[in-house]
Amino acid sequence: MNAFVMAAGNGSRLSPVTDDTPKCLLQIGGKPMLAWWLDTIFSSKCFSTVHVNLHHLADRVEIWLGEYEEACGNEERAVKRIDERQRLLGTAGTLYWYGEPAEDLMVAYPDTISFDIFEKLPLYVEEWKYLREKQKDLIAAILTFDAPEDLSSSTLATDREGWVTKFIEKGIAGSQAWAGVLFGSQEMYDHIQPFDNDLAKDVLPRLVGKMKAIGHVDAYDIGRGVEHYERAKQKYAIYEAGRR
Repeated sequence: MNAFVMAAGNGSRLSPVTDDTPKCLLQIGGKPMLAWWLDTIFSSKCFSTVHVNLHHLADRVEIWLGEYEEACGNEERAVKRIDERQRLLGTAGTLYWYGEPAEDLMVAYPDTISFDIFEKLPLYVEEWKYLREKQKDLIAAILTFDAPEDLSSSTLATDREGWVTKFIEKGIAGSQAWAGVLFGSQEMYDHIQPFDNDLAKDVLPRLVGKMKAIGHVDAYDIGRGVEHYERAKQKYAIYEAGRR
């Protein structure tokens, strides 16, 4: 199973914070968001290859990745770079051009902070594998969180068994939103077209009826703006206080 960490975004809604710092390297609790995700993914031991795409301030991310690999042991935590310096492909385009259809995949958006995911990722991977084996029509599975009131996240509806019956990229009120984590089968690649750009806008609506929500988590999207980044820091402080 491959992991794709979508770290190439410009983070324009977080300007001026992201003018000089890549969105994926913004820190929560003194730790870059990308480190939270890579630590979680590698510690799970569920993935054969971990991909990270690069675009905005790519040189900064490249240097950080090299330091991360060296500190962790290059062989233990090797990251495969997808260089999009010349052209940002979008999340769907990245999978179309660089995906590996011989294996299932997980997509993670590193601007989502969720300690539920960080602590329970192996359980969600096992749930995906179990359902994938039992339900042959299942092509993808997602994690959800409570939809923000500002309509900035992709919302969805599910039936009683968790099958997604509606998926809308942004701008529509709903109780559930996509938490930025997707598990996909090899067959999912057949549903990505050459000119697709965004998974939420272009691909996931096609998977309605073939995709399930397999977990509802406490999560926060820092990419919505500077004020939301500050709130995420506050949520981390509350989380840390609860652990003491």
